[in-house]
Amino acid sequence: MNDMIRMDTGKKLMLMLLSLFLLLFFERCEQIDGISLDVGNSALGVNSLDTFSVQASTFLLDPLPTGNQGVLLTGSLEDEYIGRAKISSFFRLEMPDISREFSNDVQFDSLTLRLFYNGYSYGDTTQIMHLSVHRLTEALDPRELSIALEDDEYPVFVSSENLYADQSFAYDTTPLGKIQFIPKPKSVQDTVLIRLDQTLGNELFQMVLKKDSKLVSEDEFLEYLKGLAIIPSEDAHAIIGFKDSIAFNLHYSYERQSDGRRIRDSLTIGKGDNTYQYNHVETDRSAGLLKALSHDKQEITAAASEGRTFIQGTTGLVTRLRFPYLRETLGTSATAINQAQLIVETDQSETGYIPPLDSLIILKANKYGTPTALLQNAAGSSIMAVYETGSSSGGVGRGRYVFDVTNYIHELVNTKTYNGDESLLLSLPTSDLLKKMDLLYIATDANKPAITLNILYIKTQ
Repeated sequence: MNDMIRMDTGKKLMLMLLSLFLLLFFERCEQIDGISLDVGNSALGVNSLDTFSVQASTFLLDPLPTGNQGVLLTGSLEDEYIGRAKISSFFRLEMPDISREFSNDVQFDSLTLRLFYNGYSYGDTTQIMHLSVHRLTEALDPRELSIALEDDEYPVFVSSENLYADQSFAYDTTPLGKIQFIPKPKSVQDTVLIRLDQTLGNELFQMVLKKDSKLVSEDEFLEYLKGLAIIPSEDAHAIIGFKDSIAFNLHYSYERQSDGRRIRDSLTIGKGDNTYQYNHVETDRSAGLLKALSHDKQEITAAASEGRTFIQGTTGLVTRLRFPYLRETLGTSATAINQAQLIVETDQSETGYIPPLDSLIILKANKYGTPTALLQNAAGSSIMAVYETGSSSGGVGRGRYVFDVTNYIHELVNTKTYNGDESLLLSLPTSDLLKKMDLLYIATDANKPAITLNILYIKTQ
């Protein structure tokens, strides 16, 4: 009898283990084969992985606020696709310190401007660069926010008055000084030293000695010296970044009473209020694929630019994305979005003078293309994709950027108040967009941008 009880117990245990095994097996099959059961309506669903079309174009943002970015950019960059971009830096000077006492035999020697590299460069830095320094004849004047716009219509990176990339201020065409040099942007010791006009230097030094009233009142000082502009030549091959801690030096000498030796010293004048330093951008797209692009015509389809779209900092080039029919397609057949990936490919060389961007972000734009918010994931964090090196096997390698846009696609499909006029913008991170001129080419597939949207979703049967 005991043996029979033990046999029944053993059979029950085996049946329980077999049932557990089958349960785990079918659960695993569900994960592998994409078969799922919707408990709510008892409808059998199948996981589907589809690739959806993405409509892409190159879009020119309204002029960017480049003031108070903590960097002086100067140089020029020419590209076969998008033409030439030139950038110059404008800034005020602070008032000289007139509290310093000088000996009676002090003599003015020279006036110089010293620039300090900040480590940033883009383009061919092996070529000679020419810079000239000019005296402003027009006061720098930040642009106020437009009162015609609602709060949610301002670009996400605009919050107050600023100096913008398209603003231009007059300066004396005769330079105070010029220099030609080969940039060393990664150097922590090298600087760029420009000898400036002797007449201006002597005049300013005499004002310091006399404690001139123009050096006591900021308004009077700015009326006398409105600021400086650093202008590159048209044939520059790179963009160079300098720290905004410049040194405008009045060099002088005097005889030391103790030993009669001639001692050399300098009075340093720094950059003025950061609010009044900005980088001015000029573009010439007449020779590239974007010749029709302007602030009057802000968008060019990929079909009109040989299947390519572009992204560039400071000039305001972004790639605009739309997803035609996606909402209608998924809204009628999908019960859940499991995962959505946006994949952007580039065929830009990693070893050239204009390498691909380190990372990309996505901005949400209104019907006018104005970026009003950063695209976020379900946790409320901004979405960013880091550059992934491509494989070169079988031909030219392609790098790529992969975004998880699951939360956005879910909202697009399920939000009843979704605005169909909205779009997405591929861009440099906002921290770089306003102070770097890095460039990205989107690769092409069959004369269309190599941008794909892959969505894994549950489709009801």
